[in-house]
Amino acid sequence: MPPLDEVFKRLIENLEEIRLPPEEAERLEELTTELDALREAHEGDQCVRYKWLAKRTDRFMDRAAVTLKQYQRLTGRRHPGMVNILPGDLVPWEIAVDETADAMRMTSDEFAGCVVRAYERERTIFRTLGDIKELVR
Repeated sequence: MPPLDEVFKRLIENLEEIRLPPEEAERLEELTTELDALREAHEGDQCVRYKWLAKRTDRFMDRAAVTLKQYQRLTGRRHPGMVNILPGDLVPWEIAVDETADAMRMTSDEFAGCVVRAYERERTIFRTLGDIKELVR
């Protein structure tokens, strides 16, 4: 899937060429305005790069541990220390999330909410893109 910036650029180029009846044109304008606001919020959100946490489980805090590879992806650190490794090369969820939240100057709950909002916003963006596609068919 192409990056969102590329999708938006192509969308705007294609929408400029489309002629619709007034009612549909008004709805298209509403959708593109909503899409632009969502895109701006999404681009400015520091938690977007962690949305895979929510995407992976569709709930944020439903696992007691993450794999070592997920820990590395989340924190950017190679290893949490031997004391923090559980059997099976797992890292307690709280340690991984707390480290990332602290680095972002958030509490763990704020971080969790931020990640879920980024994930939900992206789903809304794609839903809005689908609405636009249906409208211009």
